[in-house]
Amino acid sequence: MKSLGNIILILFLTFPVAVFSQSPNYSEDIAPILYAKCTECHNPNGIAPFSLMNYQEASTFSPQIVLSVISGNMPPWPPDTNYQRYAHEKILSADEINKIINWNNLGAPQGDSNLSPTPPSYQNGSKIQTAPDYTMNLPIYSSNANTEDEYICFTETTTFNNEKWIKAIEVIPGNLSTVHHAIVYIDNSGNSNSVTNDCMGVDGDIIAAYVPGAEPTIFPNGENLKMGVKIPIGAKITTQMHYPAGSAGSIDSTKINFFFYDDNENNIREVYNEMVLQNWNLNILPNTSPTYLAKFPPANNTLDTSLSLLAIFPHMHLIGKEITTFCIDNNSDTIPLCRIPHWDFEWQGYYNFNNLIKIPAGSKFFSEASYDNTSSNPHNPNSPPQLITAGENTDDEMFVVFLQYAIYQNGDENLNLSNLLNVSTQEIKPI
Repeated sequence: MKSLGNIILILFLTFPVAVFSQSPNYSEDIAPILYAKCTECHNPNGIAPFSLMNYQEASTFSPQIVLSVISGNMPPWPPDTNYQRYAHEKILSADEINKIINWNNLGAPQGDSNLSPTPPSYQNGSKIQTAPDYTMNLPIYSSNANTEDEYICFTETTTFNNEKWIKAIEVIPGNLSTVHHAIVYIDNSGNSNSVTNDCMGVDGDIIAAYVPGAEPTIFPNGENLKMGVKIPIGAKITTQMHYPAGSAGSIDSTKINFFFYDDNENNIREVYNEMVLQNWNLNILPNTSPTYLAKFPPANNTLDTSLSLLAIFPHMHLIGKEITTFCIDNNSDTIPLCRIPHWDFEWQGYYNFNNLIKIPAGSKFFSEASYDNTSSNPHNPNSPPQLITAGENTDDEMFVVFLQYAIYQNGDENLNLSNLLNVSTQEIKPI
């Protein structure tokens, strides 16, 4: 069996000799890459198995880093960027990959530590590096999911003196190994229970969601464009928690951080977040790899209003293989939205488009999802493969696509979201 060092040497030899003319060091070359693309997960409170927050940690794991970036496994970014581009993509350029390879090949030198950038701060597991305006702490809860998944909803009535507009919202699971997902709603059901068992969601407006690998939900909040979700006075906020089978006894204490616009802020455009595309007629036979279709509006109908798309969130479970979502506009032209060629249940979430995408009236949305219910799929929950149908449990399957959108206004398609989705202390100011 080849040693790790021999494998890395072979990989080095596949790269052009010209890249070795560089002499990168950690402080000036590698730390900025890790802080920008890796440490959101690779920090002491993150979901990654080890931290990369300082030179000692990074140099220790430099061989693993090289293998991960060459293979494309890290940083994880499921969407195909040749199909559509997104704001704040977690991808490395060829130059960044070459720097990492050469740094490791030179023995992972530190360089002048005084030239290293200030490490980002991830407070209590948060990826937004500033204090929230409001934190909703869900009850400390012990999972009851023994042989079956558990779904439970926690509801809190807000006590704000006036309506609030959400600028950003982040769900922070209290137990990363226990929380399968969390969906946050403005609850319109009239439910008065603070805790609801066997809860498959509520009648309400989705405002945020957490799944493994998800980023915070941040709305455009530049000087000339402000978008967000409105919380009415006295609104109830319900969070559906999903704990997978086998997690019984695990303790969770999930919290939700809210970042609001100033109460005096005007002209905030409302964002809607809906499960636009869905197919619940999944009947995936063992040893098959079928493809299903979803479309909206149904039948031969088309959109009666022009929309501006902010983000997309495709969702499948363990035997998902590929999912592609697009739109056919009123001129029969195709508008690509998202293609995930290698579905990975552990890495999913909302993907913000690089620019607002105009979907004109008269258009129709489509999505195609493929599944692999064979023994060659290492993620298949059944061995040998069994019939899998649609459902909420982890070993069921799903085919849904959420869209974040606003009503179209003239010129929206020219707005670059990369400059408007603020994610750092310097960009999101405490209010």
